[in-house]
Amino acid sequence: MQSSISWPITPHNQSLERTGKRSSVFAKCIGPPLSSNVMRMAILRTLQSVKGGRMNRTITYVFLPCLLVTLICGSAISADVELIQGHYCYTYGDNESLVEARKVVRNLAVRNAIESYNIFVQSTSSVDKSILTEDLITTISGGYLTQVETVEHIEKGRTICDTIIANVSPKEIREVIRTELEKRKSYSKRKKAATKREIQEKIVYFRPEQPTNTDLVLQLGDTVHYINPTVPFKVPGRNQFHIISKTTEHESTGYGSLVIYGHKQKGFVHVRIVPGNK
Repeated sequence: MQSSISWPITPHNQSLERTGKRSSVFAKCIGPPLSSNVMRMAILRTLQSVKGGRMNRTITYVFLPCLLVTLICGSAISADVELIQGHYCYTYGDNESLVEARKVVRNLAVRNAIESYNIFVQSTSSVDKSILTEDLITTISGGYLTQVETVEHIEKGRTICDTIIANVSPKEIREVIRTELEKRKSYSKRKKAATKREIQEKIVYFRPEQPTNTDLVLQLGDTVHYINPTVPFKVPGRNQFHIISKTTEHESTGYGSLVIYGHKQKGFVHVRIVPGNK
Protein backbone atom coordinates (compact mmCIF):
# COMPACT_ATOMS: atom_id res chain seq x y z
CA MET A 1 0.00 0.00 0.00
CA GLN A 2 1.42 3.37 -0.98
CA SER A 3 1.33 6.11 1.60
CA SER A 4 0.32 9.64 0.73
CA ILE A 5 0.71 13.01 2.42
CA SER A 6 -2.17 15.47 2.02
CA TRP A 7 -1.47 19.13 1.33
CA PRO A 8 -3.26 21.66 3.58
CA ILE A 9 -6.31 23.18 1.86
CA THR A 10 -5.99 26.95 2.11
CA PRO A 11 -6.51 29.91 -0.24
CA HIS A 12 -2.75 30.10 -0.63
CA ASN A 13 -2.63 26.39 -1.45
CA GLN A 14 -5.47 26.68 -3.95
CA SER A 15 -3.60 29.46 -5.68
CA LEU A 16 -0.57 27.20 -6.04
CA GLU A 17 -2.86 24.43 -7.28
CA ARG A 18 -4.23 26.62 -10.05
CA THR A 19 -0.83 27.82 -11.21
CA GLY A 20 0.67 24.34 -11.09
CA LYS A 21 3.40 25.49 -8.69
CA ARG A 22 2.42 23.25 -5.81
CA SER A 23 3.54 20.02 -7.44
CA SER A 24 6.88 21.46 -8.57
CA VAL A 25 7.62 22.91 -5.12
CA PHE A 26 6.71 19.63 -3.45
CA ALA A 27 8.73 17.59 -5.97
CA LYS A 28 11.80 19.72 -5.36
CA CYS A 29 11.27 19.30 -1.64
CA ILE A 30 11.28 15.51 -1.63
CA GLY A 31 13.64 14.81 -4.55
CA PRO A 32 16.43 12.49 -3.29
CA PRO A 33 19.35 14.52 -4.73
CA LEU A 34 18.24 17.59 -2.76
CA SER A 35 16.95 15.93 0.39
CA SER A 36 20.03 16.61 2.53
CA ASN A 37 20.40 20.25 1.51
CA VAL A 38 16.66 20.93 1.69
CA MET A 39 16.45 19.47 5.18
CA ARG A 40 19.34 21.66 6.39
CA MET A 41 17.80 24.74 4.71
CA ALA A 42 14.36 23.98 6.16
CA ILE A 43 15.74 23.58 9.67
CA LEU A 44 17.78 26.77 9.53
CA ARG A 45 15.03 28.91 8.00
CA THR A 46 12.39 27.55 10.34
CA LEU A 47 14.55 28.19 13.41
CA GLN A 48 15.42 31.68 12.20
CA SER A 49 11.75 32.52 11.65
CA VAL A 50 10.71 31.16 15.04
CA LYS A 51 13.55 33.01 16.75
CA GLY A 52 12.51 36.26 15.13
CA GLY A 53 8.83 35.77 15.92
CA ARG A 54 7.89 35.24 12.27
CA MET A 55 5.92 32.18 11.11
CA ASN A 56 4.58 33.13 7.69
CA ARG A 57 2.74 31.07 5.11
CA THR A 58 5.91 30.03 3.31
CA ILE A 59 7.23 28.43 6.49
CA THR A 60 3.86 26.87 7.32
CA TYR A 61 3.01 25.43 3.91
CA VAL A 62 6.43 24.83 2.30
CA PHE A 63 9.32 24.38 4.71
CA LEU A 64 7.54 22.51 7.49
CA PRO A 65 6.10 19.89 5.05
CA CYS A 66 9.54 19.68 3.42
CA LEU A 67 11.12 19.12 6.81
CA LEU A 68 8.62 16.38 7.66
CA VAL A 69 9.05 14.55 4.36
CA THR A 70 12.86 14.78 4.29
CA LEU A 71 13.09 13.54 7.87
CA ILE A 72 11.02 10.50 6.88
CA CYS A 73 12.49 9.81 3.43
CA GLY A 74 15.97 11.17 3.94
CA SER A 75 16.80 9.09 6.99
CA ALA A 76 17.47 6.02 4.85
CA ILE A 77 19.52 8.03 2.36
CA SER A 78 21.72 9.66 5.04
CA ALA A 79 21.91 6.72 7.45
CA ASP A 80 25.71 6.69 7.23
CA VAL A 81 26.09 10.46 7.77
CA GLU A 82 25.68 12.41 11.00
CA LEU A 83 25.44 16.13 11.73
CA ILE A 84 27.89 17.61 14.22
CA GLN A 85 27.96 21.11 15.72
CA GLY A 86 30.73 23.22 17.17
CA HIS A 87 30.84 26.62 18.91
CA TYR A 88 33.69 28.90 19.90
CA CYS A 89 34.18 32.50 21.04
CA TYR A 90 37.51 34.23 20.49
CA THR A 91 38.80 37.62 21.62
CA TYR A 92 41.56 38.87 19.35
CA GLY A 93 44.39 41.20 20.31
CA ASP A 94 45.87 44.38 18.89
CA ASN A 95 48.37 42.48 16.75
CA GLU A 96 45.65 40.53 14.90
CA SER A 97 43.44 41.74 12.08
CA LEU A 98 39.70 41.14 11.94
CA VAL A 99 40.14 38.81 8.94
CA GLU A 100 42.72 36.71 10.79
CA ALA A 101 40.49 36.56 13.88
CA ARG A 102 37.53 35.35 11.82
CA LYS A 103 39.65 32.52 10.39
CA VAL A 104 40.87 31.55 13.85
CA VAL A 105 37.42 31.42 15.42
CA ARG A 106 36.02 29.35 12.55
CA ASN A 107 38.87 26.83 12.81
CA LEU A 108 38.40 26.60 16.57
CA ALA A 109 34.65 26.08 16.14
CA VAL A 110 35.39 23.22 13.73
CA ARG A 111 37.84 21.79 16.25
CA ASN A 112 35.20 21.99 18.98
CA ALA A 113 32.75 20.12 16.74
CA ILE A 114 35.25 17.30 16.25
CA GLU A 115 36.36 17.07 19.88
CA SER A 116 32.77 17.06 21.18
CA TYR A 117 31.54 14.52 18.61
CA ASN A 118 30.39 11.41 20.50
CA ILE A 119 32.29 9.01 18.22
CA PHE A 120 35.52 10.95 18.81
CA VAL A 121 34.94 10.98 22.56
CA GLN A 122 34.12 7.24 22.72
CA SER A 123 37.04 6.21 20.48
CA THR A 124 39.59 8.11 22.56
CA SER A 125 38.15 7.80 26.07
CA SER A 126 40.46 4.94 27.13
CA VAL A 127 43.61 6.40 25.58
CA ASP A 128 46.23 8.68 27.06
CA LYS A 129 45.19 12.15 25.89
CA SER A 130 48.81 13.10 25.20
CA ILE A 131 48.79 11.02 22.02
CA LEU A 132 45.82 12.92 20.56
CA THR A 133 47.95 15.25 18.50
CA GLU A 134 47.19 18.20 16.30
CA ASP A 135 47.71 15.87 13.34
CA LEU A 136 44.54 13.96 14.21
CA ILE A 137 42.38 17.09 14.37
CA THR A 138 43.94 18.45 11.19
CA THR A 139 43.38 15.17 9.35
CA ILE A 140 39.69 14.99 10.26
CA SER A 141 38.93 18.66 9.60
CA GLY A 142 40.86 18.63 6.33
CA GLY A 143 39.41 15.54 4.69
CA TYR A 144 36.48 14.04 6.61
CA LEU A 145 34.01 16.90 7.09
CA THR A 146 31.51 17.81 4.37
CA GLN A 147 29.02 20.65 3.96
CA VAL A 148 30.65 22.77 6.68
CA GLU A 149 28.43 25.80 7.27
CA THR A 150 28.41 28.72 9.70
CA VAL A 151 24.92 28.92 11.21
CA GLU A 152 25.64 31.77 13.63
CA HIS A 153 28.29 34.50 13.54
CA ILE A 154 28.40 37.22 16.19
CA GLU A 155 30.91 40.06 16.52
CA LYS A 156 30.84 42.25 19.60
CA GLY A 157 33.80 44.51 20.15
CA ARG A 158 36.89 42.33 19.82
CA THR A 159 35.04 39.10 20.61
CA ILE A 160 33.87 36.89 17.75
CA CYS A 161 31.65 33.83 18.17
CA ASP A 162 30.99 31.18 15.54
CA THR A 163 28.65 28.21 15.52
CA ILE A 164 29.20 25.71 12.70
CA ILE A 165 27.57 22.49 11.53
CA ALA A 166 29.04 19.77 9.31
CA ASN A 167 28.36 16.26 8.04
CA VAL A 168 30.59 13.34 9.05
CA SER A 169 30.63 9.60 8.44
CA PRO A 170 30.90 7.72 11.77
CA LYS A 171 32.59 4.79 10.01
CA GLU A 172 35.27 7.02 8.47
CA ILE A 173 35.92 8.87 11.72
CA ARG A 174 36.35 5.61 13.65
CA GLU A 175 38.78 4.33 11.02
CA VAL A 176 40.96 7.45 10.88
CA ILE A 177 41.17 7.57 14.69
CA ARG A 178 42.02 3.87 14.87
CA THR A 179 44.77 4.29 12.26
CA GLU A 180 46.27 7.30 14.01
CA LEU A 181 46.25 5.62 17.41
CA GLU A 182 47.93 2.50 16.00
CA LYS A 183 50.64 4.69 14.45
CA ARG A 184 51.22 6.41 17.78
CA LYS A 185 51.34 3.12 19.69
CA SER A 186 53.81 1.68 17.19
CA TYR A 187 55.99 4.78 17.53
CA SER A 188 55.84 4.55 21.32
CA LYS A 189 56.94 0.92 21.22
CA ARG A 190 59.90 1.71 18.97
CA LYS A 191 60.89 4.65 21.15
CA LYS A 192 60.60 2.55 24.29
CA ALA A 193 62.72 -0.21 22.77
CA ALA A 194 65.39 2.28 21.76
CA THR A 195 65.41 3.84 25.23
CA LYS A 196 65.81 0.55 27.09
CA ARG A 197 68.41 -0.67 24.62
CA GLU A 198 67.44 -4.29 25.02
CA ILE A 199 68.04 -6.98 22.42
CA GLN A 200 65.39 -6.81 19.69
CA GLU A 201 64.44 -9.70 17.47
CA LYS A 202 61.61 -10.89 15.24
CA ILE A 203 60.80 -12.97 12.17
CA VAL A 204 60.54 -10.61 9.19
CA TYR A 205 58.63 -11.57 6.06
CA PHE A 206 59.45 -9.95 2.72
CA ARG A 207 58.26 -9.94 -0.90
CA PRO A 208 60.26 -9.70 -4.16
CA GLU A 209 61.69 -6.21 -4.80
CA GLN A 210 59.52 -4.63 -2.11
CA PRO A 211 60.72 -2.79 1.02
CA THR A 212 59.72 -4.13 4.44
CA ASN A 213 59.91 -2.00 7.57
CA THR A 214 60.94 -4.36 10.36
CA ASP A 215 59.87 -1.93 13.15
CA LEU A 216 63.25 -2.65 14.75
CA VAL A 217 65.19 0.45 15.82
CA LEU A 218 68.88 0.86 15.06
CA GLN A 219 71.47 3.03 16.72
CA LEU A 220 75.08 3.63 15.83
CA GLY A 221 77.24 0.65 16.83
CA ASP A 222 74.41 -1.92 17.10
CA THR A 223 75.08 -5.38 15.69
CA VAL A 224 72.47 -6.71 13.28
CA HIS A 225 72.19 -10.50 12.93
CA TYR A 226 70.38 -12.06 9.96
CA ILE A 227 69.73 -15.68 10.91
CA ASN A 228 68.72 -18.53 8.56
CA PRO A 229 67.07 -16.63 5.69
CA THR A 230 64.81 -18.92 3.63
CA VAL A 231 65.80 -17.15 0.37
CA PRO A 232 68.22 -14.33 -0.50
CA PHE A 233 67.14 -10.77 0.31
CA LYS A 234 68.74 -7.32 0.12
CA VAL A 235 69.78 -4.70 2.65
CA PRO A 236 70.72 -1.11 1.71
CA GLY A 237 74.36 -0.08 2.02
CA ARG A 238 76.02 3.28 1.60
CA ASN A 239 75.96 3.28 -2.21
CA GLN A 240 74.36 -0.03 -3.17
CA PHE A 241 72.31 -3.00 -1.99
CA HIS A 242 73.96 -6.03 -0.42
CA ILE A 243 72.44 -9.45 -1.04
CA ILE A 244 72.16 -11.64 2.05
CA SER A 245 71.73 -15.37 1.39
CA LYS A 246 72.96 -16.98 4.63
CA THR A 247 73.37 -16.25 8.33
CA THR A 248 75.47 -13.16 8.72
CA GLU A 249 75.91 -10.02 10.80
CA HIS A 250 77.06 -6.44 10.40
CA GLU A 251 77.49 -3.33 12.52
CA SER A 252 75.06 -0.44 12.17
CA THR A 253 76.53 2.79 10.86
CA GLY A 254 73.46 4.96 11.42
CA TYR A 255 70.16 5.53 13.20
CA GLY A 256 66.53 4.72 12.37
CA SER A 257 64.21 1.84 11.55
CA LEU A 258 65.73 -1.23 9.89
CA VAL A 259 64.37 -1.77 6.38
CA ILE A 260 65.10 -4.82 4.23
CA TYR A 261 64.13 -5.60 0.64
CA GLY A 262 63.01 -8.78 -1.04
CA HIS A 263 65.13 -10.09 -3.92
CA LYS A 264 63.67 -12.58 -6.41
CA GLN A 265 61.42 -14.62 -4.14
CA LYS A 266 59.28 -14.05 -1.10
CA GLY A 267 60.54 -15.46 2.17
CA PHE A 268 61.48 -14.62 5.74
CA VAL A 269 64.50 -14.19 7.99
CA HIS A 270 65.11 -14.11 11.74
CA VAL A 271 66.52 -10.67 12.60
CA ARG A 272 68.23 -9.87 15.89
CA ILE A 273 69.62 -6.48 16.92
CA VAL A 274 72.13 -6.39 19.79
CA PRO A 275 72.79 -2.89 21.23
CA GLY A 276 76.35 -1.69 21.00
CA ASN A 277 76.69 -1.56 24.81
CA LYS A 278 75.87 -5.29 25.25
